[in-house]
Amino acid sequence: MAAEDTSPVPRTPADAGADVPRLGLAARARFWTVALVVLALSAAFLAHQALARLQAGLQGVVVHELEQLMDSVRLVQQSEALISQSLSLVHSQSQEERGRLSVDQQDRLDWIRKITRQVASRGHTDPDLLARVERAQAQLAEGVMLLDDLVHQRLRLLDKNRPTDVAALALIDERIAQTAARHRKVGADLSVLMGYFSADTRSRMRERVDRLSDEVGRQQSGLWALTAVMVVLMVLLGVYLQRTVVRRVVGLQRAVSQDTVDDSDLMVDGDDEIARLAHTVRHYVRRIQANEQRLTRSNRDLTYLAEHDPLTRLANRRHFHAAMRSMAAGLDCPLAMAVLDIDHFKPVNDSHGHDFGDQALVHVAQSLRSALRERDVLARLGGEEFVVLMPVSTVEAAIEICERMRQSVASRPVPHGTEPPVSLTISIGVVLITGLPVVLGDDDAARLMRRSMQVADAALYRAKQTGRNKVCAAPDTVPALSAMNQENPR
Repeated sequence: MAAEDTSPVPRTPADAGADVPRLGLAARARFWTVALVVLALSAAFLAHQALARLQAGLQGVVVHELEQLMDSVRLVQQSEALISQSLSLVHSQSQEERGRLSVDQQDRLDWIRKITRQVASRGHTDPDLLARVERAQAQLAEGVMLLDDLVHQRLRLLDKNRPTDVAALALIDERIAQTAARHRKVGADLSVLMGYFSADTRSRMRERVDRLSDEVGRQQSGLWALTAVMVVLMVLLGVYLQRTVVRRVVGLQRAVSQDTVDDSDLMVDGDDEIARLAHTVRHYVRRIQANEQRLTRSNRDLTYLAEHDPLTRLANRRHFHAAMRSMAAGLDCPLAMAVLDIDHFKPVNDSHGHDFGDQALVHVAQSLRSALRERDVLARLGGEEFVVLMPVSTVEAAIEICERMRQSVASRPVPHGTEPPVSLTISIGVVLITGLPVVLGDDDAARLMRRSMQVADAALYRAKQTGRNKVCAAPDTVPALSAMNQENPR
């Protein structure tokens, strides 16, 4: 049996290079993770900035522009109400009504001035427009005071406790009418100015909303661009993982899953963890294959030793039994069995020693093998006895082969060192097995082999009795089926 191979499996330069740390999948995965996290944070930051700007813009529109628009609307309403009160003041019927309306008008004027100052403090209004509004408000205040004074004089002239001065009353009514007309005109002008003021405020609101919309659009474009970059990076990451991880791991898995693993298929391009894993797997595959080869050789040696004679290297009874089953099932011609025995071997063994006896057995085995065909099976049953299985067509063909074996042994003396060679002869009994092919079980094959050897032994006995160094054939054949039904142990 071959000695176990314990030499280490050689390592390739790639295996040695696999021990050198390089930028592998872990580092690349961290890089991709950091890149995606940075992009995600950037997207979140841009979204936060966009929302913050949108909130600030909306707050500016609501707090400044919308309030200013509401103030302008209230100014228009209060100006129109002031004109209406002025008309009511003109038609006052008593001093009490006049006083109440005069106070209301003064309060309304103060409120209009207050709102105007608030609007002016925001700094968004056209200064020229604001100055015109303030002048109109001053004219309204003067008109209110003048109307109040004229109405007061008119009510005094209409006092029942005094005689009415018709001429003075007519003059005052005329002045009231003129002042009221001017007052209405100033009020109308103020309403128009307030309309300009409101329109200017609405225009600024539209401009601000447009700027805000443009800003939101830019932020959306930035977010879409960043999203596109993230999608592209994710696709690239998928392709990268497919090329650098999935495909290589699948290839490695397919190579390992083969019934017969070729270590050259375990080569993986790259210098990362997968490549180093492939190198490690290849190293272990080589070791496993080397161990499998050693086990195969060991099993082959054990099988050979279990089925062969350790001295002559011929088949033993176990192998011969299996060969007979196989040949009986696979042949469509008769099978000859020959039993051989070395003539006068015991005296040779006794006179020359057991070592020479073993040497003689090996020499005879070689001589017999040289005379046989490749398909013939030669086995040693024990001692100096051998047996042969020969596919033949007739018993004459079997006798011819047996004669070649007999002559081969007789013509080849056994070398004996410095002493003269020792000549040996063999006697052979042969029988023909017919009725093939036939499928045999273990017991059937054993019965057939015992019966055939019994008949061949009888022929061998006749060869011994009639002078040895000859071949005798059994007069009858052994039908395979009939022999299987007999129980005649040898």
